[in-house]
Amino acid sequence: MAKLHSKHSQHCLEIKLEGILDCTDYVEYEFSIDFTFDGKKVLNKEILSDYRGLLRRAEVGKIATSHFQSFPLIETFESALKYHSPEQYVAFPDDDIAITILPDVIFPNLFEQNKDFFSIIVSINPGALNGDGCYSFFEGPSFVIIAEKENYISFLEELKEELKTVDKEGPQKIASRWE
Repeated sequence: MAKLHSKHSQHCLEIKLEGILDCTDYVEYEFSIDFTFDGKKVLNKEILSDYRGLLRRAEVGKIATSHFQSFPLIETFESALKYHSPEQYVAFPDDDIAITILPDVIFPNLFEQNKDFFSIIVSINPGALNGDGCYSFFEGPSFVIIAEKENYISFLEELKEELKTVDKEGPQKIASRWE
């Protein structure tokens, strides 16, 4: 599990690659996202939807999502680091989450540059929450992590190791992602 700790508080973003699903004619990289404050989970299973059955493998209280054919989240984090430009990742095909990366910025001070920090905003699409039932362009809850550059780089390396492990294990054969 890759953990990104906030510089100014006890907030932590955790991303875990759960595995690769072989769905006969395509593969999906399944992963979960968790937020903690002072070691305690912020989200709980009562508010998270499991309309696609993705929570079957993720721990209770995590957002479970997937990406079709690849895992471009790593490239998104790398690009923000390399080019010092804002980047955004949206899960595909179901846009359960969006991750916006603002390098050199301490959010919400967008015009104050600081090359030692990255602001990461994780937005949850309301369709991924119980009772909402529809997608509405990420006007739901968001979490902000302000990380020091060294911590950001360590997090990226942990994420790469997760991908190596999952790639080595190979895809799990299933008939559909709803099994």
